[in-house]
Amino acid sequence: MSVMDSSAIRRYADRPWGEIEESRQEYRARQFAEHGPEAALQVAHALWLHMRSVRPDWPTAEDRNEDLAHHVAMRRLLDQAGRALSGR
Repeated sequence: MSVMDSSAIRRYADRPWGEIEESRQEYRARQFAEHGPEAALQVAHALWLHMRSVRPDWPTAEDRNEDLAHHVAMRRLLDQAGRALSGR
């Protein structure tokens, strides 16, 4: 077992995380502006292929059920927000 380098951990923790996230957001916006939604679909597909290479059984039935539950919960929240904003 190797010993952790505390200075490396400190350097990692001290990264400018806000700037990094801002840069990522700008990159995604540029990709969308230049390539449309296809760019996001290509990234999602590449991630899906990678995950399948790491875990060929993925997604399991349980994974799919959890994903569906999150989508249903999000839909309910969006519906609630829509009703609140429209005054209904």
